[in-house]
Amino acid sequence: MRDSIDKHIKDSIKVKRWSDKIKNSIKITSCYLTSSEYGNGKNIYLYYVNKSKKTIKYVTFHGYIINSVGDYTDMIDLKSIGPIKSGKNNVDSYYWEDIVYDYHAKNFDIHRIDVEYVDGSKITIQGSGLSLIGLR
Repeated sequence: MRDSIDKHIKDSIKVKRWSDKIKNSIKITSCYLTSSEYGNGKNIYLYYVNKSKKTIKYVTFHGYIINSVGDYTDMIDLKSIGPIKSGKNNVDSYYWEDIVYDYHAKNFDIHRIDVEYVDGSKITIQGSGLSLIGLR
């Protein structure tokens, strides 16, 4: 019984550390699609804040375009290029023009985010971690 309690406590501490690491990486503040002024293309705007103490080198967003009836259509990878200093947002790397040519594209559903820092360390955010940074 005591071993079971100790394991539960250790698992809880591990989850708390993981949760804190994710929460202190980036925070998504806005993500939306707009129509292109050049035809049926769609633009993606994606804003985030660097909540870590490290400078971000790259952030890659992996996700799917969702059409007007809720179906996944295209798989898209978007790369934001830094440097993004601690506490700053991605004001210079937030907009992807004509990323998809589909009049019915309505949303970009992010499934995984890879963050790479200038010191070479990396973090991947997916699953339940996405809700900790402002998604879902």
